Amino acid sequence: MVAGVCGGLAEYFSLDANIIRLIVAVLTFFGGAGAFIYVIGWLLLPEEGEDASVGQRLIQKVQQRQ
Repeated sequence: MVAGVCGGLAEYFSLDANIIRLIVAVLTFFGGAGAFIYVIGWLLLPEEGEDASVGQRLIQKVQQRQ
């Protein structure tokens, strides 16, 4: 619900978003992997209607400065 990662993955895999959220929550509580996966997803998955992800835009800005 923060960055829409779980909702986007749920739509892509034709699943209920709450299932993905539950998996991420369980992974977060048991070792912290869920939070890491969520952040990576936020950086790599483009927002709805966008062509580039947050990570891609950051890389492009850095490359333009060089």
